[in-house]
Amino acid sequence: MTLRGLRLRDVLRFLGEYVRPRPRVGELSLNEVKQRLDRGEALLFDCNLASDYARRHLPGARHIGLAPPDRSRLPADRDAELIFYCSAPLCLSCHLAAREALRLGYRRVRVMPDGIRGWAAAGYPLRTAESCGTPRRVVS
Repeated sequence: MTLRGLRLRDVLRFLGEYVRPRPRVGELSLNEVKQRLDRGEALLFDCNLASDYARRHLPGARHIGLAPPDRSRLPADRDAELIFYCSAPLCLSCHLAAREALRLGYRRVRVMPDGIRGWAAAGYPLRTAESCGTPRRVVS
């Protein structure tokens, strides 16, 4: 069963995040992420649906999706700074991915809780399907 691309198990996992307290992951403001991007100091991971990533994402971001990442999708260097983001503050997929990265032994893990919506609202640059050379598909 899917709801706009979400599987039931993903929906239930996200609901659990709202009712069960979890250790918090360090957060970065939009400006802090922008500065790190400009200096090439961090790796960005997009935790949105594939269709949303294809439509727009932060420059240089790698798509992780809603499922927690495994080691093969993360860098070999466990001291690299990893920044995860999703759509907006109430979306928790970036927190889930960041906690999994911590569990896998990565030491410098942060989230950008404002997500891509906050990034776009601040006027920061985005990669779009057109700027990536990918034709935009119309979904009906």
